[in-house]
Amino acid sequence: YLALVDPETFSPLDAVNGSALVAVAARVGDVRLIDNLLLPTPTKDRREP
Repeated sequence: YLALVDPETFSPLDAVNGSALVAVAARVGDVRLIDNLLLPTPTKDRREP
């Protein structure tokens, strides 16, 4: 599965308006792989390359 959730409540998100957590689980043979990635809140200090 792949889910986009609120990092504090783990409630599903329809859109990213602040911080978000991407949660992933997948099977590879007999092994279940689980990982997550925190997407931080964008700041005004970030500049386009």
